[in-house]
Amino acid sequence: MLQVMRKREIAAPAEAVWATVRDFPGIGPLVPPFENIGTTDGNNAGTIRVMKSGAAVFVERLDSNDDKAYIQRYSIPWATVPVEDYTGCIEVRSLGDKRCEVVWSNNFRLADEYVAEFKEMIGEVFAKGLLILSELHAKKSGV
Repeated sequence: MLQVMRKREIAAPAEAVWATVRDFPGIGPLVPPFENIGTTDGNNAGTIRVMKSGAAVFVERLDSNDDKAYIQRYSIPWATVPVEDYTGCIEVRSLGDKRCEVVWSNNFRLADEYVAEFKEMIGEVFAKGLLILSELHAKKSGV
């Protein structure tokens, strides 16, 4: 099983950052170059979103939003790339004093010839998404 993980400290309360993260259908602005091309209604377990980047299409399913632990788990049941058993997790950890850490990680299987490119691409998406999340909350708090 392969894994990619990125984390970032954010100058905002965990509760505020969690409110952004838990919006499964609304993640589009956090994950360039992906575009949300379809979402089922709701923000509960089973909600589906379809993300596209170039010719690559990923069907993502929300598995859980834990509003007490601030953890979102999702999976990719189907994609146009040969990724299998993909599970993702975004966790918001309070650091007190209006600060938090967000950890974005995944586990997946992939044919050997695609591993390096896919891991690099996902790492870049996670890092950029966390930067955008940080900037969004900096604007909200006037920092």
